[in-house]
Formats: sequence, C-alpha cells, structure tokens
Amino acid sequence: MEKILSLQPDLVIALSNYSGHRDIIPALEQSNIEVAAFDNDLLEDYYRTVRIFTAITGRDDLYESHIENVKKSVDAIIEKAPKDKNYKVVILFATAKGITVRDSNTMVGEMLKDLNTVNISDNSGTADTKTFSMEKIIQEDPDFIFVQTMGTDLGKIEERLKNDALSNPAWASLTAVKEDRYIVLPKDLYMYKPNQRYAEAYEGLAKILYPEVFK
Repeated sequence: MEKILSLQPDLVIALSNYSGHRDIIPALEQSNIEVAAFDNDLLEDYYRTVRIFTAITGRDDLYESHIENVKKSVDAIIEKAPKDKNYKVVILFATAKGITVRDSNTMVGEMLKDLNTVNISDNSGTADTKTFSMEKIIQEDPDFIFVQTMGTDLGKIEERLKNDALSNPAWASLTAVKEDRYIVLPKDLYMYKPNQRYAEAYEGLAKILYPEVFK
C-alpha cells in the first residue's frame, strides 16, 4: 500500500472480486486517488472490461476485431453442445491447504453450465466457493469430476487430493472415476483467465464432455 501511495498514481485499476484489492480501495479513496474496480470472473465481465478500456483509449476497432471474433467462436461452440445429456459435474478447487468446490458462478463453472451440464454444488448455499463434502459427491455421483489446482507445490496438492478424496474407499465407485472422467484442468486456460483464448477454453471442455460431437 505504501508503495502505491508513493507513486502518486492518477488512477488505480483493481479487481472488485479479489479481497486483496478490495481491502485497499478505501485507503486509496481517502488519499484522493481514483479507483476503477472491475469484476473479472465471468465471460461477460471480460467483454465489458475490454469494451470500457477500448472506449477510453478510443480504439473501438480493437474491440470489434478482437471481442467480436471471440464472441462468435464461443457462441458457436455453445450452440453446438448437445442439450439432452445433462451430465452432472463437480469442480474441485485444490490447494496444498485444502479442497473446496465451485459452482456455476465461477469461471469454469459458467463454461460448464453454458455447455449444458448440471453442477451438483449449485444448490449448496450461496457462496461461489463451497465446502468440500465427500458425502455429497458420493450421493450425487457426478458424471465428470473437474479439478482446478492453485499453487506451485504440485506434490503437496496431489497429497491433499489423495488424503481428502482419492483415498476414500468409496471414491473408486464413482461413475466419473470408473469411466475415466476425473480431469485435472490445465492452469493456463482454467485457473488463469483465458481472455482472448476463451474459445479455446470452451472447446477444450466441450471435447471432454462431448467427444462424439467435438472431434
């Protein structure tokens, strides 16, 4: 915070959905520094953010050439996705410290919902990130288990997954596990924001869900 203040910026761009940014906004505003805070979790957030910045810089041409292409490709993938499968999915968010589950109001959750899946955690409370429950997963028996990992120590993350989930005797009985539908997602598209690669991210999930359609 002191470093930011020492630079005396005219404008600070922040993410309103990131607690580390939200916490310093009041202090910045008290110092008469303008703050522009953006949501950046979902696809429409990305479109809107690019729209705002290209308008500020007077480069509407970049919005039209960039976002319109992304939107056209994403919309085509969503339209092509089968609407009668209704696969049940769960998204595990794993770190070395613990595992939570994520619903459809998150980046990957939104993509899976757009591709006509049913997230088993959507009815478990109001928070986007929810408590991991092995009992809930066993009860719902999802068709696909997707895993997001955060952190650099993959060994500890894998150990956490093993201790909290994979070593449970009931784990092997899950449909997703028996049918080899336990997928650890690559970070570049599904942990970090894919931005101009959104179509690639959607297509990657579509190929996993519907290999007979997306070849």
